[in-house]
Amino acid sequence: ILAADRRRLEQSLATARDGLSRARLAREHAAGQLALSGGTDPRGEARIAAQRADPAARHAASLRRQALACQRLAACFEEEMRRVADHVARPLAEAAERYLVCIFGVGTRVAFAYREGVFEGLEIERPGIAGGALDFGALSGGAKEQVGVALRLAVAEVLAADHGGSLPVVLDDAFANADPSRARELQRMLWLAHERGLQLIVLTCQPLAYSGLGAASVSLTQEAAGEVTSRR
Repeated sequence: ILAADRRRLEQSLATARDGLSRARLAREHAAGQLALSGGTDPRGEARIAAQRADPAARHAASLRRQALACQRLAACFEEEMRRVADHVARPLAEAAERYLVCIFGVGTRVAFAYREGVFEGLEIERPGIAGGALDFGALSGGAKEQVGVALRLAVAEVLAADHGGSLPVVLDDAFANADPSRARELQRMLWLAHERGLQLIVLTCQPLAYSGLGAASVSLTQEAAGEVTSRR
């Protein structure tokens, strides 16, 4: 009996050794395949990846918070720029509208493009004119002159608030290209400037064009004009 048990156990041991040998060969083959695929320890690599993923997730969350803060800051900055633009441009546009109403009629609207402390454009909406607002560059020569003077008067009026309510404005034949039919409207605009506290000095070689302005007239003779020129 003992001899039979010994033979049985020896056979079992041989079988186990043979299985172990095959298992080692299979492990070596699997290790080779794993090495070819670029990894040696999937579980270990998974743990390392998990450890790296946690700081990366925290960094990503931090970047998202920073991005949201930047977006909020940009929105606040744009809102403040719009507020400043409205604070600066609106009084000037309102003053210009008052003067241009004298020329183009009630309903005239003025809009400025004001960005970062710079006026970048001007649009005028005139009543009875189809097509909406017109850019300053699209106006006729006479209209440009009239709008230009209206803007000068508007700027002087806005600045006069810091100079005792009055500033002088010199106009040297400022309406050379204006139609004769515009004379009444132009005088109305200049009179409005006078009533709003501005001091107007109009230099012209056509004094009759301003005869209805109601202002004191000073004529310079050719000799006096020459003397003024020589003193400059």
